[in-house]
Amino acid sequence: MKMPPRRADFTFFSPVGFLSVSEKNGEISAIRWGEQSKKAPASKSLAKAHKWLMGYFRGEFRPLCFPIKLSGTDFQQRVWKALLQIPPGETISYGKLAQNLGTSPRAVGNACGANPIPIIVPCHRVISSNGSIGGYSGGQGIKTKRKLIIHEDYYS
Repeated sequence: MKMPPRRADFTFFSPVGFLSVSEKNGEISAIRWGEQSKKAPASKSLAKAHKWLMGYFRGEFRPLCFPIKLSGTDFQQRVWKALLQIPPGETISYGKLAQNLGTSPRAVGNACGANPIPIIVPCHRVISSNGSIGGYSGGQGIKTKRKLIIHEDYYS
């Protein structure tokens, strides 16, 4: 008999607003903005992700210490894997990332917008070729993206 997936959520207040972190079967699977119900982490993975995120907001940029599960197309997976290679405090343009992946900047932007685990998978580190901030689908949009980039630049 196949067991249904085990899911859990944890919400906390961060410098970029309320964040709700979700895990499924022990793997972090999503971060969403705006939820305000606080509760204690219900799993080791959520506790580790919370500790990692709190460290991130204190300027501690450490390797991931918990499993993540990125659900998306093969192409989105390729983009998200590339995002994980961008060091804190650095940015890359949509065009350069697209060139590295052999695709178009718009396709990279769409994959960034579909990223289910922002901050941890740092789509905020991708900017326009002209140096402008570009778009962002999380939090308060460009304002949140700018905060994350400035935060990383300050601490790196």
